[in-house]
Amino acid sequence: MKLPKTGVSFHIANTAMQKLYDTAVEKCSGNLQCFAGDWVLVEGGGYEKIWLETQPMGGEMYAGYRMDAALNNQRLFMRTQRADGRLAGSIQCIGDTVEPQFNKFQGFCFPHSALNMYYLIGRDRAYLDELAECLEKFDAYLWRWRDSNGDGCLESFCVYDT
Repeated sequence: MKLPKTGVSFHIANTAMQKLYDTAVEKCSGNLQCFAGDWVLVEGGGYEKIWLETQPMGGEMYAGYRMDAALNNQRLFMRTQRADGRLAGSIQCIGDTVEPQFNKFQGFCFPHSALNMYYLIGRDRAYLDELAECLEKFDAYLWRWRDSNGDGCLESFCVYDT
């Protein structure tokens, strides 16, 4: 898939504001990491993973700077989805090994940012189909395992189910 060109510029006569912007961009670029050949924007602040509750949105917000990283912040969750439909709560990379972590459920802001990426990358139908399949499988997983009493209400089982 050929990704659209990106570019962000900000120039202001106020030197303090310009320095603040330049420093923020530099700090944020320090959160770019290569996960076995795929650039992603990690959480930062000491968190060296991509988390389902934040980094699909973080990637989307960074799309103007690095479209590849923005897209990978979505795709790595789709590509590491378990066969039963469960999505990783977080993903890390150690050496050249991408490690999806299924020991937690994380806030589910993923669909919104992942769908926005469909528009940002130029309405790629294959991506949209991949996303739809991922979300359908995860939805089925939730109803299979998180409605234990069959009342039609999904359940949270612990403090880490955010």
